[in-house]
Parts: sequence; C-alpha cells; structure tokens
Amino acid sequence: MDTGYYVGNAFYDYVDKKMDNFVYAKENLWLLVYGNKRCEPKVIIVLSALDKESYKAEKFSPAETEIVYYATQISEKSGVPWIYVSFIKDEKKLSKVKVYSPKKNLFYKEISPDELAEIYKSFDLFIVKKESGKVINKQYSNVYQKWQMTIGYGLTGSDIDIMKVKKGNIKSVYELKRSHIAIEKWRPYPADFHNFVLLSKLFLECGIKFYIVYNYRKEVPFFDDISKLKVYKIDASKRNFYEEIGIFSTNEFFNKDF
Repeated sequence: MDTGYYVGNAFYDYVDKKMDNFVYAKENLWLLVYGNKRCEPKVIIVLSALDKESYKAEKFSPAETEIVYYATQISEKSGVPWIYVSFIKDEKKLSKVKVYSPKKNLFYKEISPDELAEIYKSFDLFIVKKESGKVINKQYSNVYQKWQMTIGYGLTGSDIDIMKVKKGNIKSVYELKRSHIAIEKWRPYPADFHNFVLLSKLFLECGIKFYIVYNYRKEVPFFDDISKLKVYKIDASKRNFYEEIGIFSTNEFFNKDF
C-alpha cells in the first residue's frame, strides 16, 4: 500500500480542471482498505494527517467530511465497517492517534498505536507486531505508514485512488498506474494482484465497477502523458480477473461509461 500523494499527477490535474464528477482523497488524506491474506476486505479506513491544531478539533474538515461520506456509502453497501484515524503529521514517531468509529462506539477518542492495532485485530485482521528496528532503513511517506509496517505482515492493504460519482453515488473506481513503460507494452504487475483482488471484492459487493487506468510517464525530462490511457477491467469473481479494454485518447476515455 502506498500512502503517498501523487504530486503533479496529470490525471488528477485534468479532473480537477475539467470534470466535476470525480472524488479522491487529497494531499494529507487517504482512503484505504485493509484485508486478510485471502484478500477479503475487513475494514475501510479514512486516514488523516493533521497539524497540531487541527488534530485537537473534534470535527471533520470539509475534505474529511466528503471522504467519510463515500467511505460510509461503500461500508453500507458492502457490510465492511469503516473507521476514521487521524495523527499529527509532524511527529517523528507515531505516539497517539484519534479514532472515530460508530461501530466501535468511539468518537474522536485518543488512543495509543498499540490500542489501534487491537482495534484492527478486532475487525478480524491478522496483526503481527514486529520490532520497528527491522524496517528503519525503508523510506516512508509519514509516521503512520512507518508504524503500519510494524504490524502489516498479516495484512493486505490498498488505497482507493479515485472515484467517479453520479448524484452522490459511486459508479466506478479507478486504480491509477503510470511508469516509463510504453503504453502498448504495459501489463498489470503480479506483485499488485492481491491489491486488485482486495479492492475488486469490496466493490463487487457494492455494484461498483473497478478499473486500472495506466498512462505513460517520461522520467527525464519529466512528462506525465495522459494523451493516451490504457484501461483494464478488474473482476475478482473471474479466474482471469483482469481484462484489457483498450487504449483511448483523453477525450474518448472521459466520454465513455467507465
């Protein structure tokens, strides 16, 4: 799971400027799904990195409110519970978090990371605590991600990248991929299959369509090219769970019913 932010991603830039029917968690906000080793979704997480003053406030910001709305929608349709977790983004080590979980009757309760791990375990997730020293040489986007690596050995986890909505209802979800590989040659990586299956199982329960959308990104000089987009449909109920739909121009893609 990558809890970083797609800085400068041309796909996000395009929908921000030209479209009004897409929603995604921006900057220091993430919409995550955790599942077990069988890629069965067990909990949806709205994760928020806040400054100290915002962390003290016991209310959702407008950006958080929007993502909580869609997390709740997915939860109600799938039966998978959701939880909100916030932390102080400038801390060097995760020492405390606040959680909001109607299912657990918790409302902005401040707890320790160990207590959060126990909450995750109560959602039927296999939590294996490892010594943090075993992962200190890895780079992390934030202190939560670093902490997650100490408990995540029994987890499957993935971000929900971007949602296409209509009248407040999620119609499709896109997993965004980009690399230096030519668009005609790129294929989904086997290392990502468990993430795709996890998300697809969740969205199948909701009647939400799920796609991978790939674009070419030149590294030197940097150029994020969305003039062509390659689309795969993901359906975990099928043995061959990903199917190439085609390569489309930007206009073709956004005018189709994906």
